[in-house]
Amino acid sequence: MYQGADEPGRVNGYGETAGGLPWSTGRLILFRFVFCYLLLYCLDVLSFDVVRLIDPGNQGSPLLMQVIWGHAIPWIGRDVLHLHAAVPAVQFGGDVVFEYLLRLTELVLAVVGMVVWTALDRGRQDYQVLHAYLRIFVRTMLASVMMFYGLVKVLPVQFGPLTLHRLMRPVGEL
Repeated sequence: MYQGADEPGRVNGYGETAGGLPWSTGRLILFRFVFCYLLLYCLDVLSFDVVRLIDPGNQGSPLLMQVIWGHAIPWIGRDVLHLHAAVPAVQFGGDVVFEYLLRLTELVLAVVGMVVWTALDRGRQDYQVLHAYLRIFVRTMLASVMMFYGLVKVLPVQFGPLTLHRLMRPVGEL
């Protein structure tokens, strides 16, 4: 006999049992941490990328996340971690101290969020609905980041307008 998707014991395409079996404690805690971290990371990436797309020189008014991180990250580097080198307020790029401190701060905040969430929500047996919404959110973020990456290549945002002088310059002088 055919087992429908709503019958207990049936596993869907994501490895979850459709019968509503409770999650283990480890899975609940891990989901809470991943949810908090991905939310912080995606909001951070989205706010910085929107500002870079709207104002490539970043001379306009910064978004709230930029204001918060622009003050918090240098303070964390200077006063909490006692770094000897000064950390610039907001610095884009991948391999810079600001980005490392930002990711570390997001990890710590995700752990704090997970601990608070775990203390406040002890009775929950699963987060299947929230997990589905998180997957949609992360997929949308991935699509928007990919679109942004393509747009900054097509529009004269990242490299500026191409002129005959720039096209004739040897590669070693770029």
